[in-house]
Amino acid sequence: MDLTLRGTHHDMMPIISAIRWPPDPGTAPITGPNLMETYQHYFGAVTPAPPLQMTDQYEISNWLDCKMAADLWSRWQRGELK
Repeated sequence: MDLTLRGTHHDMMPIISAIRWPPDPGTAPITGPNLMETYQHYFGAVTPAPPLQMTDQYEISNWLDCKMAADLWSRWQRGELK
């Protein structure tokens, strides 16, 4: 069976950078530790809580990065990042 993916990739780094740091987008890094700052800029001091069964720090770190990027993407798609 063949797998056909019909998704579109949106790289959140240039998207958020262009929104938060105009007129010079792309100059302010938002990855790594700055992803948390960007998330908190749009969501307040709230940090997503990983699933309780997750105990490995590496797995938790990856989950948090994915969750925060997905939440930012969702708000961007709804036009809520200003």
